[in-house]
Amino acid sequence: RASEARLADELRWSRFLAEASGLLASATDPAAALQRLAERAVPTLADYALVDVAEPDGRFRRVGTAHADAALDPLLGAQRAFPPDPAAANALGEALRTGVPQLVAPVTDEVLVGLSRGAEHLARMRTLAPTSVLFAPLVVARHDDAIGVPLADGAHVVIGALSLATTGARAPYDAADLERAAELGRRVSAVLERARLHREAVAAREQAEAANRAKSTFLATMSHELRTPLNAVVGYTDLMALGVAGPVTPQQGEYLTRTRASARHLIGLIDEILDLAKIEAGHLSVRAAEVPTAGAVAEAVQLVAPQAAAKALTLGALRGPEGARFVADPDRVRQILLNLLSNAVKFTPAGGAVTVAHDESAWGAPGARLAGPGPWVCVAVRDTGIGIPADKFE
Repeated sequence: RASEARLADELRWSRFLAEASGLLASATDPAAALQRLAERAVPTLADYALVDVAEPDGRFRRVGTAHADAALDPLLGAQRAFPPDPAAANALGEALRTGVPQLVAPVTDEVLVGLSRGAEHLARMRTLAPTSVLFAPLVVARHDDAIGVPLADGAHVVIGALSLATTGARAPYDAADLERAAELGRRVSAVLERARLHREAVAAREQAEAANRAKSTFLATMSHELRTPLNAVVGYTDLMALGVAGPVTPQQGEYLTRTRASARHLIGLIDEILDLAKIEAGHLSVRAAEVPTAGAVAEAVQLVAPQAAAKALTLGALRGPEGARFVADPDRVRQILLNLLSNAVKFTPAGGAVTVAHDESAWGAPGARLAGPGPWVCVAVRDTGIGIPADKFE
């Protein structure tokens, strides 16, 4: 019969450990989950149960109470007014200070006096009449936001305690129950810590999403504010080029053409800034159009011509196949060409040369990553500057 009783105890504790882990793992409100944990512990493991957790002010708050006797449940609920004190010289204070589970059996009146927080508390404890008590501390790894009692090892914090008590209705706890309570405390602590990390991850994700929304709003506003004057620049440039304000010399016409192209390029840069936000949000769209290769090259060369002239560089585009065209997003192709040309001009010494050439190929350039059947258009930028290191090509 003794063996059967021990086996029944083992089975009861094992089932409760599994049930407690599942209960807490799926909880969105830790305090409510701990109350349910206390309720599930009674009468499976205890005649009454208490759960306390640490508060930011250093004190502990009772978040869970349950009693097997419905008549005594209100009395136990009133115990919330008497949370534990880690500094107290009793078994519960010892568990909170050291992180080591404690067993008190039998519970004498002297023990009740030591556990009480005053005359009123002592009277209620005498009415509850525990015969044995297990105190299982809840211990987690120490972190920046940890709330609780730091342990001597400096690596862990006691964030709460689970108290289980027997009355005359069942046999007092023993050393085997103390080991089981220690395992229960470890499991509850682990699940609470995982729940905390999950909540922090959710909060961080929500904060990042809010920041992205704010950034997108800012970029959209900035785009509008910048586009307005740039569109005006393009408009007035067009009017001047048409001679509305008076005759325009060929040289002035060339400058106006370059001014218009630069303004449109700035508008394109604004669009790219907005594209960055769209890329992060996974909403970037690329428009495909059939574009004359010579025209795309000429536009890019025209935009860097003033910088090349300032360094006395020879800048030119070699004639390619007549009528060569490619299918791509023209704005993005122009930006790629402009980046290559700008870097070539920047890193080519004064008096050097920068040349752009384009060609068609049935196989593509050596080493190019291609998709589709082709044929392909290849655009090459060559300069007499320092070039690009081999390890930067990928």
